[in-house]
Amino acid sequence: MNRTSDPDQNRAFPSWSELFLVAEAWLTLLWVAATLRTRWRKRLFVMRPLPAERRPTQTQVQHAARLVNAAANRHLKPMTCLERALTLQSVLRRRGCRAALRFGVHKDENAHLAAHAWLEGVSGLSDPLSSRFVPLEPLPERS
Repeated sequence: MNRTSDPDQNRAFPSWSELFLVAEAWLTLLWVAATLRTRWRKRLFVMRPLPAERRPTQTQVQHAARLVNAAANRHLKPMTCLERALTLQSVLRRRGCRAALRFGVHKDENAHLAAHAWLEGVSGLSDPLSSRFVPLEPLPERS
């Protein structure tokens, strides 16, 4: 983020590329949330061909994840981990990076079952919650 030259201001202003990524994430979150509630939800899990293979750096991946979470935290409704994971997967995919969607389950001391979704397979991505969940077998890739 760029800092202003005014010493009295400690606010950081996002760059145009950051604003574009947050807007992309916000709109993708809206699309994912709406599509999950329709009969076309299976399309969200279809793997499309990657654009030209590019490898974003670990810092770029972490930055994209932070901006997707920032957009999700400021959305019209609270976004679930599945909506966030699918959105980040879509954002990274548009940049030529393949990330695998994982699901896990956890039973707490009151025998309540909880589920979580996260991404794996990309350096720089980490989800501290995922360590509490037992991962399910990955879904086979569909074309």
